[in-house]
Amino acid sequence: FFESRGKKEDPVVIWLTGGPGCSSELAVFYENGPFAIANNMSLVWNKFGWDKKGRK
Repeated sequence: FFESRGKKEDPVVIWLTGGPGCSSELAVFYENGPFAIANNMSLVWNKFGWDKKGRK
């Protein structure tokens, strides 16, 4: 569960991805989830994440 970076009243998004041979963690960390994995293996905010209103 990732809360919105906007208001507490923002709608809830259900993340459904993955399938045979592909984990949903690949999509959440390497596509458009709220965090990305940095080179030092730490989490950093994804400035284009789906949890950010306006994605700016």
